[in-house]
Amino acid sequence: MSPNARMQIDALEDLTVGELKDRYETLFGDTTRSRNKDFLRKRLSWRIQAIEEGALSDRARARAESIANDADLRIRAPRRVSTKVNEAISVVTPKGSIRDERLPLPGTMLKRNYKGQMIRALILENGFECQGEVYDSLSALVTRITGTRWNGFKFFGLTCKEKNNG
Repeated sequence: MSPNARMQIDALEDLTVGELKDRYETLFGDTTRSRNKDFLRKRLSWRIQAIEEGALSDRARARAESIANDADLRIRAPRRVSTKVNEAISVVTPKGSIRDERLPLPGTMLKRNYKGQMIRALILENGFECQGEVYDSLSALVTRITGTRWNGFKFFGLTCKEKNNG
């Protein structure tokens, strides 16, 4: 690496996030949404070296393009994910909210007797309802009701049983 490139890369250590973003725009000709200093420093260091020492050879670039063309790449994540529960039932949920396999289908009522009190939780599409309140997780629901931190799946007996490998 040339002394000039080394000096430029070392100077990145003293820059603020805003200054790194400005430098990024200068070197890449595009803005970045990242505010992660380490990421910006690494990208800028790579770019400084690429400018100083040259980018990929034509042969390497052609090989990378052929690999990329052969790959089945998605530009966007799917909006909905389909999960087959059994032959007759298929559950479709929005991406990012893939249902935990331990949970029964929405509409199922979970019950547990705790210290003489029957706790009932209704499974919703996006949460759990208990005593008129909606919770994001079973653990939050159980903690609120009992006053003690619990694993919601264990509390309601929804943990996976070990499979018999025989």
